[in-house]
Amino acid sequence: MDAALRQRLALFIVLLIVGTAVGASIVVLGAQNTIPGSSNHYVSVVKARPPELTPEQQSQLRAKYEARLNSSIVIANKDGRVQQLLADPHSAIVGIALPRGSSADDDINILVKVNSTFYKIAIERTPESVTSVEESTCYGPGCNG
Repeated sequence: MDAALRQRLALFIVLLIVGTAVGASIVVLGAQNTIPGSSNHYVSVVKARPPELTPEQQSQLRAKYEARLNSSIVIANKDGRVQQLLADPHSAIVGIALPRGSSADDDINILVKVNSTFYKIAIERTPESVTSVEESTCYGPGCNG
Protein backbone atom coordinates (compact mmCIF):
# COMPACT_ATOMS: atom_id res chain seq x y z
CA MET A 1 0.00 0.00 0.00
CA ASP A 2 2.82 2.40 0.83
CA ALA A 3 4.52 1.81 -2.55
CA ALA A 4 1.26 2.44 -4.46
CA LEU A 5 0.73 5.70 -2.59
CA ARG A 6 4.28 6.80 -3.43
CA GLN A 7 3.73 6.01 -7.11
CA ARG A 8 0.52 8.02 -7.19
CA LEU A 9 2.18 10.93 -5.44
CA ALA A 10 5.14 10.81 -7.86
CA LEU A 11 2.74 10.72 -10.84
CA PHE A 12 0.81 13.67 -9.42
CA ILE A 13 4.02 15.69 -8.97
CA VAL A 14 5.21 14.89 -12.50
CA LEU A 15 1.83 15.89 -13.97
CA LEU A 16 1.83 19.10 -11.92
CA ILE A 17 5.31 20.05 -13.15
CA VAL A 18 4.51 19.20 -16.78
CA GLY A 19 1.20 21.11 -16.63
CA THR A 20 2.87 24.17 -15.16
CA ALA A 21 5.63 24.08 -17.78
CA VAL A 22 3.13 23.72 -20.65
CA GLY A 23 0.95 26.54 -19.27
CA ALA A 24 3.93 28.85 -18.83
CA SER A 25 5.16 28.15 -22.36
CA ILE A 26 1.69 28.93 -23.76
CA VAL A 27 1.70 32.30 -22.02
CA VAL A 28 5.29 33.12 -22.98
CA LEU A 29 4.80 32.19 -26.62
CA GLY A 30 1.45 33.97 -26.84
CA ALA A 31 -0.26 30.81 -28.03
CA GLN A 32 -3.46 31.76 -26.21
CA ASN A 33 -4.12 34.18 -29.07
CA THR A 34 -4.25 31.30 -31.55
CA ILE A 35 -7.14 29.62 -29.74
CA PRO A 36 -10.37 31.24 -31.00
CA GLY A 37 -12.20 33.15 -28.29
CA SER A 38 -9.40 32.88 -25.77
CA SER A 39 -7.59 36.17 -26.31
CA ASN A 40 -8.50 39.10 -24.11
CA HIS A 41 -7.09 42.58 -24.41
CA TYR A 42 -6.40 44.65 -21.33
CA VAL A 43 -6.56 48.42 -21.34
CA SER A 44 -5.75 50.76 -18.48
CA VAL A 45 -7.36 54.17 -18.30
CA VAL A 46 -5.57 56.69 -16.13
CA LYS A 47 -6.41 60.37 -16.35
CA ALA A 48 -3.38 62.21 -15.05
CA ARG A 49 -2.67 65.92 -15.25
CA PRO A 50 0.87 66.76 -16.34
CA PRO A 51 2.67 68.46 -13.46
CA GLU A 52 3.83 72.06 -13.44
CA LEU A 53 1.99 73.34 -16.52
CA THR A 54 0.65 76.83 -16.75
CA PRO A 55 -3.09 77.21 -17.37
CA GLU A 56 -2.29 78.27 -20.93
CA GLN A 57 -0.20 75.13 -21.52
CA GLN A 58 -2.96 72.98 -20.02
CA SER A 59 -5.57 74.54 -22.31
CA GLN A 60 -3.29 74.00 -25.34
CA LEU A 61 -2.80 70.38 -24.34
CA ARG A 62 -6.55 69.96 -23.88
CA ALA A 63 -7.25 71.55 -27.30
CA LYS A 64 -4.73 69.20 -28.92
CA TYR A 65 -6.41 66.22 -27.23
CA GLU A 66 -9.88 67.37 -28.37
CA ALA A 67 -8.68 67.89 -31.97
CA ARG A 68 -7.06 64.45 -32.05
CA LEU A 69 -10.15 62.82 -30.56
CA ASN A 70 -12.51 64.55 -33.00
CA SER A 71 -10.42 63.66 -36.06
CA SER A 72 -10.17 60.05 -34.84
CA ILE A 73 -13.94 59.83 -34.32
CA VAL A 74 -14.50 61.09 -37.88
CA ILE A 75 -12.27 58.26 -39.16
CA ALA A 76 -13.89 55.71 -36.83
CA ASN A 77 -17.43 56.64 -37.91
CA LYS A 78 -16.61 55.44 -41.43
CA ASP A 79 -16.72 51.88 -40.06
CA GLY A 80 -20.11 50.21 -39.56
CA ARG A 81 -19.03 48.37 -36.38
CA VAL A 82 -18.06 51.65 -34.73
CA GLN A 83 -21.27 53.33 -35.90
CA GLN A 84 -23.27 50.62 -34.13
CA LEU A 85 -21.28 51.04 -30.91
CA LEU A 86 -21.56 54.82 -30.85
CA ALA A 87 -25.25 54.75 -31.78
CA ASP A 88 -26.06 53.00 -28.49
CA PRO A 89 -27.49 55.56 -26.05
CA HIS A 90 -25.34 54.06 -23.26
CA SER A 91 -22.04 54.46 -25.13
CA ALA A 92 -19.30 56.79 -23.93
CA ILE A 93 -15.77 57.45 -25.13
CA VAL A 94 -13.52 56.77 -22.17
CA GLY A 95 -10.20 57.85 -23.67
CA ILE A 96 -7.66 57.71 -26.44
CA ALA A 97 -4.18 56.20 -26.48
CA LEU A 98 -1.19 55.88 -28.73
CA PRO A 99 -0.10 52.27 -29.26
CA ARG A 100 3.38 51.41 -28.02
CA GLY A 101 6.16 52.67 -30.21
CA SER A 102 4.01 55.08 -32.21
CA SER A 103 4.53 58.80 -32.62
CA ALA A 104 1.97 61.58 -32.40
CA ASP A 105 0.94 61.25 -36.07
CA ASP A 106 0.69 57.46 -36.18
CA ASP A 107 -2.08 55.09 -35.24
CA ILE A 108 -4.41 55.72 -32.34
CA ASN A 109 -6.71 53.67 -30.11
CA ILE A 110 -10.08 54.86 -28.84
CA LEU A 111 -11.64 53.15 -25.83
CA VAL A 112 -15.44 53.09 -25.84
CA LYS A 113 -17.68 51.89 -23.02
CA VAL A 114 -21.10 50.49 -23.97
CA ASN A 115 -23.13 49.62 -20.87
CA SER A 116 -20.48 47.73 -18.87
CA THR A 117 -18.45 46.42 -21.82
CA PHE A 118 -15.31 48.13 -23.11
CA TYR A 119 -14.17 48.14 -26.75
CA LYS A 120 -10.77 49.15 -28.08
CA ILE A 121 -11.00 50.66 -31.55
CA ALA A 122 -7.66 50.67 -33.39
CA ILE A 123 -7.40 53.36 -36.07
CA GLU A 124 -4.76 53.82 -38.75
CA ARG A 125 -4.42 57.51 -39.48
CA THR A 126 -2.53 57.25 -42.77
CA PRO A 127 -5.14 55.34 -44.82
CA GLU A 128 -7.83 56.63 -42.42
CA SER A 129 -9.35 53.27 -41.55
CA VAL A 130 -10.36 51.19 -38.56
CA THR A 131 -8.11 48.15 -38.26
CA SER A 132 -9.93 46.41 -35.41
CA VAL A 133 -12.77 46.65 -32.92
CA GLU A 134 -12.04 44.37 -29.97
CA GLU A 135 -13.75 43.78 -26.67
CA SER A 136 -11.30 44.66 -23.90
CA THR A 137 -10.98 44.37 -20.17
CA CYS A 138 -10.48 47.78 -18.63
CA TYR A 139 -8.71 48.48 -15.35
CA GLY A 140 -7.73 51.69 -13.67
CA PRO A 141 -9.54 54.65 -12.13
CA GLY A 142 -10.80 55.90 -15.53
CA CYS A 143 -12.83 52.73 -16.06
CA ASN A 144 -15.24 53.39 -13.23
CA GLY A 145 -16.52 56.74 -14.41
